Amino acid sequence: MRRKNQQMGLRVAVLFILVLLLPTVTAQDPPVEDDDKGCIAYAYTESENHYFLIKDNSSVFGNSLKIVHNCKELEVYADGFFSASSRQNFTLSLEPGLHQITLMGDGFNETFNDVMFYPDRLNWEFDFIALEESKPQFIDVEISELRTNWAVGVGIVVVWVLTTYVYWSLISSYIDRNFIEEVTQ
Repeated sequence: MRRKNQQMGLRVAVLFILVLLLPTVTAQDPPVEDDDKGCIAYAYTESENHYFLIKDNSSVFGNSLKIVHNCKELEVYADGFFSASSRQNFTLSLEPGLHQITLMGDGFNETFNDVMFYPDRLNWEFDFIALEESKPQFIDVEISELRTNWAVGVGIVVVWVLTTYVYWSLISSYIDRNFIEEVTQ
């Protein structure tokens, strides 16, 4: 029994020493929010459920440029001309074509060169649906080639007949003018 008590005392002592040797954990304060953390902005377009982030030499679909930022105020220049300014996220309409977009605000300055804007996909989708509903009748390739061959053959015959007739008329008029016929009675 004495041995059990010694082992138990030894276990408690080892446990107490281990607890003392464990490093103490101190909690840190949360990071301090810096009000002047800088300005970040980006721009994108969308077409149906597809989103296109603009960058240099990119192609995007959609007519409206959506600008998201955390700046106090952001200015947008399109092709070197002032287009818009806002303190909140906003949307800017642009014509399809090649543009240079500049975003400026609170020390943030980003220029995107040669951004090609294509019209929204819905513009051609409605034309395609209208074409499908009208059900136009197209000519088969074989029929088209057959008609082309017939037209060429008939054209050759017509040209041959016309040239033969013209040459015959010229020869007949030459003979009639230059030869004298003798009439006997």
